[in-house]
Amino acid sequence: MQNKNFERLSEGFKALHLSVNEVNLEKMDKFLQLLLKWNKVYNLTSINNETEAIDKHLLDSATLIPLLKEFEQPNGKTSVMDVGCGGGLPGIPAAILLPNFRFTLVDTVAKKIAFVSQAIINLKLLNAQAVNARVESYCPEEKFDLITSRAFASISTFINLTEKHLSKNGRWIVMKGKLPEEEIEKIPDFVKVVEIRKVEIPNVDSERHLVVLSRK
Repeated sequence: MQNKNFERLSEGFKALHLSVNEVNLEKMDKFLQLLLKWNKVYNLTSINNETEAIDKHLLDSATLIPLLKEFEQPNGKTSVMDVGCGGGLPGIPAAILLPNFRFTLVDTVAKKIAFVSQAIINLKLLNAQAVNARVESYCPEEKFDLITSRAFASISTFINLTEKHLSKNGRWIVMKGKLPEEEIEKIPDFVKVVEIRKVEIPNVDSERHLVVLSRK
């Protein structure tokens, strides 16, 4: 057990007004250890420091949780596609904290999906799956309630590549740093901005915004 990690995670979740249990913390720390271990060979992230990875990866991903909860479906089967998931962010932390949601993590890079697949197995996440594919050529059986991205592409590109995968009343949620005003101005005509939410990552002094979009 990494006590200092547990403490930093616990304090971070508290700052984000998220309720977590011991199992959540254990899985978060286990994911962190896997990420840093595999990173030595697979170059999954430029961050190698545990404390920095907690703040800039795990807690950053967790800023998405309150917003995802707002769109939870009553049937307990809310589906989320995380596009360009890289090393499993934000999809893996979200799957740990939202067991009633179903997550599909998509990336074109085979070594990253190999890691995500192994993390899902090691963490026993029954509500997550990894897919090695280009999102535009991916053919899932059902459309998704929510489609997320973190540092994937411009908003317009993200929307155009994933529009066929979004359910009729679904939402796109884009994680960005500074408010992407120019990107927002260039969104397709069939799309509208539902909300722009500024969020703060505990212990990180940088801007972070969540942009929520839907079809008109």
